[in-house]
Amino acid sequence: MSKLKCAVIGAGYLGKFHAEKYAALPDCELVGVIDTDRATAEAVAGRHNATAYTDYRELLGKVDAVSVVVPTSLHFEVARDFLDAGSHVLVEKPITVTVEEADELIRLARANQRILMVGHLERFNPALLNLELTENRPLFIESHRLAPFKPRANDVSVILDLMIHDIDIILDIVGSEVERIDANGLRVLSGDTDIVNARITFKSGCVANVTASRISTKVERKMRLFLPNAYVSVDFQNRALARYRKGEKEMFPGVRMGIHGGRVLQNAGRYYGAALNLTARLAAHAQPGQIVCSASIAAACEGHAGVTCRGLGAVRFKNVPMPIDVFEIAAPHAADAAAAVDPVCRMHVSERTAAAQVTYRDAVYLFCSFDCARAFTSTPEQYA
Repeated sequence: MSKLKCAVIGAGYLGKFHAEKYAALPDCELVGVIDTDRATAEAVAGRHNATAYTDYRELLGKVDAVSVVVPTSLHFEVARDFLDAGSHVLVEKPITVTVEEADELIRLARANQRILMVGHLERFNPALLNLELTENRPLFIESHRLAPFKPRANDVSVILDLMIHDIDIILDIVGSEVERIDANGLRVLSGDTDIVNARITFKSGCVANVTASRISTKVERKMRLFLPNAYVSVDFQNRALARYRKGEKEMFPGVRMGIHGGRVLQNAGRYYGAALNLTARLAAHAQPGQIVCSASIAAACEGHAGVTCRGLGAVRFKNVPMPIDVFEIAAPHAADAAAAVDPVCRMHVSERTAAAQVTYRDAVYLFCSFDCARAFTSTPEQYA
């Protein structure tokens, strides 16, 4: 299958990350990086063997998919042109400045049978992914998204710049139509609103008090949910989740408010980084065809034709309270071991890596880190 030809429109702070991801995907070819500043476009394109452009219109009709990472005020124009030209579009949040522009992009995507997606990255935050509200919907939500002032992304208000994350998440969590909105905001350092507080009342009875500021002296991204029998705190900044439930014990005479089950999800990102570092150290001593992984992956791969598993013992990760059993998966060739491991981790082996039969150190099979991160986020009660 031929690779998807991809391009990134806008090579600023976020654009360079989009270019990096496209260049790393085995099924994609980064063919262009576009920025009105030629030096910026050339710097990012040069790191990934792509071509630099200063006018996105040069690539209309020549690419399969694009990331639109330009200032919000230009989202509609750029995304519209590429949808009309037959490209799939990933546009950074917010989708557009107005609802009418957003509706038009949706119409174009449907008419041209193209995929249009908005980059709401916060939806994939480990803390939010582990939020389970099976018992009841929240009655009250309090959210704060605060950040110091930055010159970029000030062509729209703080509502579209920062608060849009919390609005998106709250609408999904509450699952009810909005009945009323009361809001106040101020312009302080930019030409648009820099700090806003909104009180959103839903038809279900839930109330959300949402605050966003881009002129704060600190960084905070937290959401607190109050349910009939529980309290949940979601810390997006530190990727941490805390859940508390009412118990049967009496906290005060006649008042059953004993809190139990304070299950705290520690910073999954910190564990991921620690696991990644350890895996890299173990990999430095690996031989051709070997893969280092954790117990759950080893168990799933055991018995696979030509693959052997050998325990390396329990290894303690930095900042992780419990040791992790580490295993080595070996096979005559790296591709054989990878063929056993890949389905378990839902990852892909690139043709280049498999054909070269490279050592684990030279490949990108850091499966141990992936599995450790997943193990921690799925069993938070062990680390409360």
